[in-house]
Amino acid sequence: VCVASSDLPACQAIGQWDTKVIMAVCRPRHQLQQPRHLLLVAFDQHAVHERVLLEHLAKRWSRHPRRRQCSRARLQSASCRAAIRFGDILRRRECAELLSLLRHCSAPFQCAHGRQAVWPIARLNPLIDEGKGDAADYILEALRSAVPTPAPISDSVSGPSSEQRAFSSTFLSDRELPSLAVDFKVCSDIF
Repeated sequence: VCVASSDLPACQAIGQWDTKVIMAVCRPRHQLQQPRHLLLVAFDQHAVHERVLLEHLAKRWSRHPRRRQCSRARLQSASCRAAIRFGDILRRRECAELLSLLRHCSAPFQCAHGRQAVWPIARLNPLIDEGKGDAADYILEALRSAVPTPAPISDSVSGPSSEQRAFSSTFLSDRELPSLAVDFKVCSDIF
């Protein structure tokens, strides 16, 4: 499961998770013949904004002959200091705007320092009916209403599997997505 830069225009922001990550659904262009195939993708909000700012500063500085002397390290540092931080709350509209700006970047999958900024999380099995409208809204609603929240983690055999517990406890914020029982393949080595 992978995301290419050509897939970014097809990414729709779902919202923010844990005030650190922008979650989005994306329909990979190389799979357009399968219109129901979607990917759940995580974007590091700080790294994404840092990349957008770095490329904006680099373009602005390159237009001024006196400023061309400015080192890449100084531009990286300035973009890092000015970027959105973990803990900053973003509305869905702001998440969508950042993703829109990211698709115009020359290196959209790395922060200003070269750290990975984007992770494909899961391939979502066919969930979208053609007349449903916004795929992100549909996926978010499907994630929220799939199944009642699992019982608290316990050692009993009747509770959720250890895989379900690990996924829900380390990946999802209970206040954002209270349940997840959608049939998809989770990439286990993401974070």
